[in-house]
Amino acid sequence: MDFKDSKSALVARRPKDKAAASRLDRLMTNTGLSPEVLGAQTGVSGKRIRQIVDGDIPQRRVRYALARRFDLLPADIWKADAKGLTPADLIHLRSLARQGAVTA
Repeated sequence: MDFKDSKSALVARRPKDKAAASRLDRLMTNTGLSPEVLGAQTGVSGKRIRQIVDGDIPQRRVRYALARRFDLLPADIWKADAKGLTPADLIHLRSLARQGAVTA
């Protein structure tokens, strides 16, 4: 094993969340936002947004900023697959909750 191989063996792989990445990508597509525009609106770089859409799991602060932009909670994006809900369903439920029709 040469140096290059040993160095790459030491790099820990970050966990990926492809389901959340897909939900964020659909939210961006449905609202017509590019990674750069979403980044500017949330204080996150466009490069970091692209990494998240590729499956990286962001820090809590970033999850809150992104979820807030879509009027959601972070769990709606990063753990919604357990509920079996689409982003559109979540947005609808949040609007109903704000109106007092359901509890979110």
